[in-house]
This record gives sequence, C-alpha cells and structure tokens, in this order.
Amino acid sequence: MLYYLLDSIFKTTLARNIFDHPYVVHHFDKRIWFTISQEYNVPEILVRLLNDGKDEEVSETSAKLGERLYKNLFSQQYLIVMNDVWSAEVWDALKLFFPNNKNGSRVMMTTRLLDVADSLGYLKPYLMDFLDEDKSWNLFCHKAFAQEDCPYQELEEIGKDIAKSCRGLPLTIVVIGGLLANSNMKQEYWKCVAKNVSSLANLEDNEHCLKILV
Repeated sequence: MLYYLLDSIFKTTLARNIFDHPYVVHHFDKRIWFTISQEYNVPEILVRLLNDGKDEEVSETSAKLGERLYKNLFSQQYLIVMNDVWSAEVWDALKLFFPNNKNGSRVMMTTRLLDVADSLGYLKPYLMDFLDEDKSWNLFCHKAFAQEDCPYQELEEIGKDIAKSCRGLPLTIVVIGGLLANSNMKQEYWKCVAKNVSSLANLEDNEHCLKILV
C-alpha cells in the first residue's frame, strides 16, 4: 500500500490515523512506524525495525540484522509504515527481509515524490489529489460552521477567499476552518486571517502548511 501526496504533512497525518485506528491496533500482531531520512542507513533502519522503531547502536551486519528481522516477523501478522520515503533504493534494500506469508501483513509507504511512488510497488500508488475550489469550500464550511454552507452572509466572500488561499491542501483547510470555528465570527477578524493566509500563497506547499500551523 503506497500513498503519494505533495502535502507531506497531510499524507503523514492520514497514514498515522490508519496506523492508530482501533481496528488496525487490534488486527495486527505487530505495528512499527518510522520515518526514513534522505540520508538513510540500512543497518540503522533494520535495528529500528527490530526495536519497534526505536534507535539503538548498530553492532551487526545488514545480513545478520535482516535475518533476525525476517525470523521475528515470520509468524506474525504485521503492519510496517515507512514514512516519507525519498528513494526507491531503500525499499530494494529492505524488501527481502519482510516475509510474505500471505497472512494479511502489510508494508505501507508514504512519499512526496511521484517518481519514487511509481518505482516502489507492484501496485499503482494511491494518488491523493488536491481539492478543487468547490470541495475546498465544502470542507471549509464543515469545519468553520459545522454545515454545508456559510450561515453568515457578510463572511461568505471572505471565507471563500480564505478557502481558495489554502490551495486545495486539506490539512490547511481543516486547521484554518477549526481556528475560525472558535472565533467570534466578526468581519474584522476574518479579514485579518484572510490577509495572513493570502500572504502565504506563494510559498512551497510544505512551508505553506507549516507556516499556517505555526
């Protein structure tokens, strides 16, 4: 299972929600979550997999660590999430150590890079698109007003400008909508928020999300 999304914060949030869902927690014998840096080290990754995602000193070769991991996972139904994969080579280096016993075990990877997504799996990656203007507005209304449209005529145009400035990024819309849901619904405050969100419109997608979250 592979997710590809330019909004890297949202793909991580979605994957984490799946990982922590009560059904998933109950269903799998072992769950491991870890993020892979751009400068990855295979032995270090294997050690983390053996220690449920925790870092420890590496004292064995990749082959020995991989053999231990294979034996450890062999009799278990496992879910492993490799978050923010930057290179297909890391999967090539690790995949032999994940036993395929046809018992429902899963390895889920997230990546922000389409070429990596295309080369990683045997199945077509799940592409998570940006929301169009209508869907952005619909999501914004659900978060800001808990309904499908804006109940305040004087805020509708401002709200649509805010939703548009979120550039189809679901997490951004959810964060801003949630913030405004707890506001006093006054035009001046909404105009201030609209101005701040609009000023971020030219940032890169990840920086855009982070600035809003901060």
